[in-house]
Amino acid sequence: MLAKILEDMWVEPEVLEALSEEQKRILFLKMREEQVRRWRVREEREEREAKNDNRPKKAFNKHVSWLLGRDGDVSVSVIGEVDEFRSSKLLQSLMNNR
Repeated sequence: MLAKILEDMWVEPEVLEALSEEQKRILFLKMREEQVRRWRVREEREEREAKNDNRPKKAFNKHVSWLLGRDGDVSVSVIGEVDEFRSSKLLQSLMNNR
């Protein structure tokens, strides 16, 4: 039963209720050890695959550009804070469009 629990990483609620606190701690410890073991195996496999992979890495085509303020520094807007100048211009442009 322990092997099945460690394979599935899931315990039936009825089985869990039937266990004592000490048994629950041991089960949790065993499940955690299995998680760490699986993680290590996966990491080792990925490292081996990365070493065997001789293809050149693709350059990322994603770029970030920042909106600059009047002073040339990065513009920052705080949600909930109202810029009176911008909001009055926005209202004025909305009125003009109507």
